Amino acid sequence: MLFMRAISKRPGVIVLLLVLLTLTSGPALAQGSGATDEITVLTKNQQGIILDSLYMALDSIYVYPEKAAETIKALKKNFKDGKYNDLTEPNAFTQKISDDMYEICHDGHLGLRYVPGLEPLDAESNEPTDEELAEQLLERKFANFGFEKLERLPGNIGYLKFNGFSSAGCAGGTAIAAMNWLANSEALIIDLRDNGGGSPSMVQLISSYFFDDVEHLNTFYIRNTDSYEQYYTQAYVIGPRLSDIPIYILTSRYTFSAAEEFTYNLKNMKRAVIVGETTGGGAHPLDDIRIASFDIQLRVPFGKAINPISETNWEGTGVVPDYEIAADSALEFAQILALDTLVKTVTEPHKSEIFKWIRDYKKALQKPFELNPDLARKYIGDYDPRKIFMEDGQLYYQRGENPKYKMTPMSEDTFVFEDLDYFRLKIETDENGNPVAAAGIYQGGRTDRCERTDKR
Repeated sequence: MLFMRAISKRPGVIVLLLVLLTLTSGPALAQGSGATDEITVLTKNQQGIILDSLYMALDSIYVYPEKAAETIKALKKNFKDGKYNDLTEPNAFTQKISDDMYEICHDGHLGLRYVPGLEPLDAESNEPTDEELAEQLLERKFANFGFEKLERLPGNIGYLKFNGFSSAGCAGGTAIAAMNWLANSEALIIDLRDNGGGSPSMVQLISSYFFDDVEHLNTFYIRNTDSYEQYYTQAYVIGPRLSDIPIYILTSRYTFSAAEEFTYNLKNMKRAVIVGETTGGGAHPLDDIRIASFDIQLRVPFGKAINPISETNWEGTGVVPDYEIAADSALEFAQILALDTLVKTVTEPHKSEIFKWIRDYKKALQKPFELNPDLARKYIGDYDPRKIFMEDGQLYYQRGENPKYKMTPMSEDTFVFEDLDYFRLKIETDENGNPVAAAGIYQGGRTDRCERTDKR
């Protein structure tokens, strides 16, 4: 047999693609140090051997037998008709095969790639060698297992950004530390906009912090064993649970695979609000198969996710957000949603005022009030030690020798400042609408008023 599987098939072991496999662009895999010489030209006979291995994998493993048969038939015809004769360069050949498979299956997880120096697998176990696993672990540690940022946003909103669902077996400690750091948050934003997927075990671990009771998260159907593997939240977690706070998940079109499972699960369980773009649409666990004699790597979905609530999955469609918005605007939008929810639900009046202040500030920056230009010009003047002036049609505020700040209208007489979230400026006018004072309003209720000193 010319191919070897790169993941364990033991019960309960499923690996979802950690890096988005984009069939239309064919990203290169990192080169290894295998023993085979780099192949620069493929003969027609070698193409045929590679395709025979592909057919065997599709026929025995691919989750949809009918699609496998259709794909094999089409590839055989193309090969017989000479459509691959000119594709002697391995990258070009594997990319074309991937494109042809995608045309039939529309499966973002299914693909063939040329990987110079591809490491051979352990011939006895059909699994990666200990040395290869150790090297992979070092690489993942260097990337902090994908956990990129922990932050406390204004209003005590927790923010977690991580870019891969590494296995809980190696990254569990990092995940647990992150969840415990977030434990005192009033709300939580989880940023998966750059997350390409990974392991269901990490989906299970992190999700377990969001429920008090054991909940059914997902089921995977495995074709070649005709079996099902179910995933539930864990009955025990280390540290406090975050089961009673609002959760917001940020997505983009790059959000893929296990990151989509996490999002899809929590959306269907009504445990999170999804903000951003529709995700990539990959719901199949993979076999990683190596046609090692040619440094060719094949990824074949061997199963499919079945959500216990929807009884389907997100394959090909992606996860549609509750609020569809450009990915680069999703964080600010989610913060406003979270603050708005907290204003309505919090029971402590002093907290409600804090959430309202921050929410209104962010809303003003996101969508400023449309101030009449004539009214804006009336506000120009000295309010010693404050002054208001205009540059290039934009109002600016300055106090003494301090830096100047662009004035963003919150209403026709009140302004906020991007770098002064604790401060607002309100222009007071007389009965004729003429400015007479500039009052500073501070978070917490303190004010100070400066009379206009250059009255016209």
